[in-house]
Amino acid sequence: HELRNGGLLLTLHLDDGEELLFILDTGASVTVLDKSLESKLGRCFWTHRLWHEWYGVKVVKLFRAPKLYLGNTQLPTGCWIHTADLSIMSSERNRILHTNRQIMGVLGMDCLKYYCIQLDFAADKMCFLDPEHSNQQDWGKAFPLTAFNSGCFSVRENLTGVKGPGSLIDAGCNFDGWLTPKLFQQWTNQMKLPASGEARYPNGMLGGDTYPDIYLNGDGKYNGIGLRFLARHLVTFDFPKRTMYLKRTSIGPLTPN
Repeated sequence: HELRNGGLLLTLHLDDGEELLFILDTGASVTVLDKSLESKLGRCFWTHRLWHEWYGVKVVKLFRAPKLYLGNTQLPTGCWIHTADLSIMSSERNRILHTNRQIMGVLGMDCLKYYCIQLDFAADKMCFLDPEHSNQQDWGKAFPLTAFNSGCFSVRENLTGVKGPGSLIDAGCNFDGWLTPKLFQQWTNQMKLPASGEARYPNGMLGGDTYPDIYLNGDGKYNGIGLRFLARHLVTFDFPKRTMYLKRTSIGPLTPN
């Protein structure tokens, strides 16, 4: 598995054994396959045009979920799966990283909610854990997860330390995160000193800890925390028990592998 280079990447396959590159995305409520795989999925039950904040208008189709495998293990999903054109996602990633790889799927929370997943960015390793037989004392600080928008999860805090709206945990976002316009304006206001427990640009704050060199944009409908911030930690998502653990391993952002 790959953790830092442009997203959380893992290789899955369908019943026919064809290997497909997926991005693990805690900000996606439903698993998505590239539209090029539609011929393998049978009947299309629904077609809709949706507006995506980053990729514009997307044509999304609904199919019954096929069997997905990680190695020899079949992964649980919902009853349905979406298809969409993922070429823009692939092109953007390839442009930034100077690679030539095609993203064929997005593994969403309809599957991930069943698992305890640990992301070790320093070792570039992703593990699926049994939380009942793991040493949770080594997982770091616990952040309760709250249900957010169709099966995704949020924490009660945001990256400025300001009390108020929490943040969606979005491992599919490859920068530190984003803020609502009002909170972004407050965070970037250098004329007013921050209150105790709050941060100002370019620093961030979470769980009482200060983080330098934070990149946030300010056009969100809600707040979010992305992969660049998470990568400063050993991250453990215990989704069945609705808890995220962060054990800080880096002061600043990690550089790509």
